[in-house]
Amino acid sequence: LSVHDAELLAAARELADGYSSGVLVLALGGQDDFASHGVDRVVSLSDPVFNTYAPEVRADVVCRMVDQFDLKHILFCESLDGGDLGRRVAARLGERPAAQVFKFSEEFSATEVHCSGRGGLSEFILPAPRVLFICAGSFHSLCDVRHEARELEPVDYAAAAKLECDGVLSIDLDDMVLEECAFVIGAGNGVSDWVSLHEVAAVLNGAVGGSRVACDSGNIERHRQIGASGCKLLARCYLAFGISGAIQHMQGIEECEQVVSVNIDPYCPLVKRSDLAVIADAEAVIKSILRQVAVSNVGR
Repeated sequence: LSVHDAELLAAARELADGYSSGVLVLALGGQDDFASHGVDRVVSLSDPVFNTYAPEVRADVVCRMVDQFDLKHILFCESLDGGDLGRRVAARLGERPAAQVFKFSEEFSATEVHCSGRGGLSEFILPAPRVLFICAGSFHSLCDVRHEARELEPVDYAAAAKLECDGVLSIDLDDMVLEECAFVIGAGNGVSDWVSLHEVAAVLNGAVGGSRVACDSGNIERHRQIGASGCKLLARCYLAFGISGAIQHMQGIEECEQVVSVNIDPYCPLVKRSDLAVIADAEAVIKSILRQVAVSNVGR
């Protein structure tokens, strides 16, 4: 589960508890520890078609589940994949969805949702429709709130996809916004060999961002600055080279699942925040990674 997935399940649990009801998860193409995230029932589908871009097949499965289990609400992540699938489902069901949901009413009997609009400048409160899109970072993921997560029989579905997938196109991570990247490599004042840094990012398949100092010096583009006045990451892993961790930078990595830092100062804020810290010169570690990759390639 991604961080956003876990938050989606937390939102579903809160909603279900308000109705004294349960949470049913449709797992397309994979398994996970749903029990520890407050899930009551699971329908798993492992057809290879779900590993490709087959939105009409996925939408067909969801709509069949809505009919079979008489679902009161259907929740999706407000993301590229979740938004694509959820809006197809809403169109098929003839429902007008609630987008950018970040909170439910305190008085749950009102059954209202709070939605963000105009780029976060506005807040809308409306009666909860059947289809909801949950914003990232809005709900705290559950920790060991164990439920049964019992497996149910899969639903029938039409497996023939109308769209054919010719494979996944390679993406230049420098063209992606950092908020959408799962693995981000940050660089700060402790980095001077920027060519080597970008080489490391290429071999590790990570997107490059930087501290305010790195952006002020012109070594990292301004729109890739990480922090309160820049990007706020939702990465599964953040690897930081030579960043001590000013308070503004720390605010930008609060939602990162794992943080790895390389710094010569064992007492700097970022080292204290890290799940793994390497106390060493950032330049030396970058060069060491490149040497190890070169040796591995020769071995092949």
